[in-house]
Amino acid sequence: MRLPLSAVQLVAPLAVSCALAYREGGPRRVRRLLRRALDAKRIEKRIWYPVLVGLLPAVMLATYAFMRMSGIDLRGQAAPITAIPALLLIFLLTGAMEEIGWTGYATDPLQRRMGVLRAGLVLGVVWALWHLVPWIQGGNPPAWVVAQSFRSLALRVLIVCLYNATGKSVFAATLLHAFDNVGVALFPGYDSPQAPAISGVLLGAAAGLAMLLRPGRPGVSARR
Repeated sequence: MRLPLSAVQLVAPLAVSCALAYREGGPRRVRRLLRRALDAKRIEKRIWYPVLVGLLPAVMLATYAFMRMSGIDLRGQAAPITAIPALLLIFLLTGAMEEIGWTGYATDPLQRRMGVLRAGLVLGVVWALWHLVPWIQGGNPPAWVVAQSFRSLALRVLIVCLYNATGKSVFAATLLHAFDNVGVALFPGYDSPQAPAISGVLLGAAAGLAMLLRPGRPGVSARR
């Protein structure tokens, strides 16, 4: 996965959001924020679980199929299938660290101020810029970095939409984040710019469909 030292910045959303929560309401506010990482009870309709667990891997499978049929080189390092349990554990933990900040703390105030789409786009741009240093230090070419930035933007809009649809569950956002990372880790040839470009287009289409359907009530404040 060629993760550079700068990848440890994944703790930053957790640390910053906890610091801001502490300033707003002390330890009690921090505890409420942290508890949102395990707020699975907000997902009242269990039909959402297949979406949360399967949508992002399905996008990666579709990307793989398209690249294979198009004759694009799929050679490259990928994690073995046997690593899935360990990858899932790692990515659930790291995903929760990020989503407590991006989703649990930042998403609702932005939605109230500028609406769902613009909030998702703003968060997506910041999220992509935040990843730039690790991506560049990882030795990725400029075309890959641009494609991955677009993909991150589309994914963040999708996460915001499904966060609203699942009763504003940070746990739901973490599942999406984790299973996306697992799919990427298992993808052979993801270091090719075509992989994030094609999967980014598919994620953009999924985000557009989610915006059209608009399940949930994004204007309602989250229970904190």
